[in-house]
Amino acid sequence: MHPIAGQGFNLGLRDVVSLLEVLKTALEQGDDIGSVAVTHAYLKAREHDRNSTIRNIEFLVRGFSNQYWPLVLGRNLGLRSLSWFVPLKTPVAQKAMGWK
Repeated sequence: MHPIAGQGFNLGLRDVVSLLEVLKTALEQGDDIGSVAVTHAYLKAREHDRNSTIRNIEFLVRGFSNQYWPLVLGRNLGLRSLSWFVPLKTPVAQKAMGWK
């Protein structure tokens, strides 16, 4: 994963939270926390967030490394819009951080 905006770190933190949730559930149900079923439950719980984060990072990397002028213009207008429309900043930042 490209290191843009610390998303690998953020993803890792969400991985830990999900792992703890899956392990807690398994322990409460008396399951073996080392079982294949528990491992698969963790992988399934993380699949959407992991794939979505990787897809979004690839989009950002390609978008910000491209110098095609229409893309540069659109990128700059999008960033400027965020600074003009303050109420958009928080939801965009929360989405980037992976907050629910």
